Amino acid sequence: MPEQSGERLDVLIAGADPLISRTKAKNLIVSGAVSINKNPAEDPSLKVKAGEEVCYRSIAVVPPSVTIPVNLPVEVHFEDAHLLVVYKPAGMVTHPSAGHESDSLSQRVMYGRQLPENPEYPSVRALYTGGYGYIRAFDAAKAHLTEQFSTHSVCRRYMALIWGKPRQQRGTIDKKLGIHPINRLKRAVSADGKHAVTHWETIQAFDRCTLIKCQLETGRTHQIRVHLASEGYQLVGDTLYTAKRQPGKNIPDTLIGLISQYRGQFLHAYRLGFVHPVLGKSLMFYRRPPLLFEQVLRDQGYTQYQELP
Repeated sequence: MPEQSGERLDVLIAGADPLISRTKAKNLIVSGAVSINKNPAEDPSLKVKAGEEVCYRSIAVVPPSVTIPVNLPVEVHFEDAHLLVVYKPAGMVTHPSAGHESDSLSQRVMYGRQLPENPEYPSVRALYTGGYGYIRAFDAAKAHLTEQFSTHSVCRRYMALIWGKPRQQRGTIDKKLGIHPINRLKRAVSADGKHAVTHWETIQAFDRCTLIKCQLETGRTHQIRVHLASEGYQLVGDTLYTAKRQPGKNIPDTLIGLISQYRGQFLHAYRLGFVHPVLGKSLMFYRRPPLLFEQVLRDQGYTQYQELP
């Protein structure tokens, strides 16, 4: 499948399998269980062309309508009667999928809590980027948080490690993003795309690479990765938007070894801020990067160990 062209990926899967609802189809896609032409598909809204091969792995162990809570660790940063804020490490799937029937983020947070059957994680997008997630328990909280996302008032800051040194200390990338004209699993700068703005600033430059921080005004799929690539900045570990894993020659073996152990691109969501949807108070959270990310920074001579703003 498909024979028809232009249908959304989640709609297509739900229509092809009577046991899979559109919500479940979205869960399968964001958890990495769906591919198009043998390439992973991450975006439920992706339009599928006629002749493309769509494959998905249904959840065989867990019935489609049931999510079984599991007693496994989950990193909670905030919890009250209205809202739960958790951190999703890179590599952890958001929802159950083939090979991850009992260790997903949703199953972990549901253990011992009265939550909706299908908790929502609007800030968690990529499998290999660590990020925060929300579980929105009540309609009032959900509506208010949705409004904050739509008005771009949510604070989302990332640290990113790029090869080489940027041409300036800081900058703003204001370029519309759309689906890549050739590889439809990618995004690209497009005059007909959606508005996207990324602010970036150098944290510390090293001999071979530079640590920068990025703040999003918008939250488009792969926004930081595409924006950086469009400016000629190669995100370390990003094999989708960076042609080479490391540029040039004479890269130290120790650095190559550390990078090869890291799962995914060196992009980490370190800060999240928004207004509590019921209490009205400002909430701000910080998460230091994963240990291997920090090990690479130490190997390069990172000195700024205070909490980043």
